[in-house]
Amino acid sequence: MADLNKDEYLGCVHRSYGINLEEDLIEDNESLADRYRKKRDKVKAALEKQYGSDIICIQHSGSYAKHTAVNIKFDMDLCVNFKRKSFTTLRKMYDDVYEYLDSDEFGDEVGDLTEVRPQKVSIGLFFLVDDEVLNFDITPGRRISDDDPDCYDLNLCLNDEDSSGRMKTNIAKQIEHIKGRKKERETIKLLKAWKFAHFPKLKSFLLELLTIEAFDEQGEGNIPNSRWERVKFTMEFIRDNIETINLHDPGNLGNNVTNSLTDRQKTKLAKEMKRALKQIDKDSNKLKFYFPVNPKFPCKDEAKENEEAKPSNRYEQNASVRQTNYPPTTYG
Repeated sequence: MADLNKDEYLGCVHRSYGINLEEDLIEDNESLADRYRKKRDKVKAALEKQYGSDIICIQHSGSYAKHTAVNIKFDMDLCVNFKRKSFTTLRKMYDDVYEYLDSDEFGDEVGDLTEVRPQKVSIGLFFLVDDEVLNFDITPGRRISDDDPDCYDLNLCLNDEDSSGRMKTNIAKQIEHIKGRKKERETIKLLKAWKFAHFPKLKSFLLELLTIEAFDEQGEGNIPNSRWERVKFTMEFIRDNIETINLHDPGNLGNNVTNSLTDRQKTKLAKEMKRALKQIDKDSNKLKFYFPVNPKFPCKDEAKENEEAKPSNRYEQNASVRQTNYPPTTYG
């Protein structure tokens, strides 16, 4: 079997997980991102109508805000920033928002709501739109201080009887940590393809921090142009460091994100990385196993359809890929 062009193939993988690809699934030809944005606007408007001036702003958080979203297991995270004195306790804040989101009033306002689910710090919303499930995570947070308009330090309610009841975060700092890191974002998306297929227990946030750390250790002047080489040195970094490294949440330096894995899981992750690297080095076609293309958007092998096609076009997509239009991360 001929050797696989790793960079071309990974380019195909990267495009196949784009969140604007699903354009033919509903009547008006909207992409997945379009549908989420429409529903987001209704959710945002309903929350602002309900809580009025108690809300300072509503922030995008998670992979959508960081431009690392992929079109499998995709959800939209919104963090509602409440004023410091809007609720007497974090528990009252969480319960009040949950009760509103679970009410008929909210359901009638936004439409298509099928489930409201309490979670660790957020509230999960599930919508059914033309047979497609849209998932939102709504996180209520209370500002630690209202004095500084640029300060986004928040306390969240931990909806967990075994916890201390609160967790500090700063969404703006988390987004700033990855801002402008285009090559890192592409590598994170590719590693998510590996993660969903081979190690689903690995949190995407930890994968993000590991990738940034790997790039920082490599040094800005030493980052290769090759897509595969960037993925490779990131996998090598994870293999060599996951069992000992501490990585702290930029929004809460007291939160060591590596603790999201047990010691046994860290050892397993190191072994999985070692095995994948060894097999891909031995046979480049193993890349297809470890980094599968999204089967909903397979790559078109133009070389089979047109013998005169150039090798560089071998992994072009069937669908036209539009640039993802991300909105502002914060709505005042």
